[in-house]
Amino acid sequence: MELVIRSVLFACRHSSTPVEPEQTARLVLRLYRMGLTDPEKLSIVVVKLMSHRALLSRNAPIR
Repeated sequence: MELVIRSVLFACRHSSTPVEPEQTARLVLRLYRMGLTDPEKLSIVVVKLMSHRALLSRNAPIR
């Protein structure tokens, strides 16, 4: 999961809204617990969700 978090942070490093590592880690863990265990697919989904989240709201926390 650490590799997934690092790859998401790397992919989102040039986004207009900074991605918080703690929020990213919480989202990765939540999706992993829901059954998304393939690291490549997990990275792709988290990047898309974080990008979508940044478009909707710049400061909304992920719970």
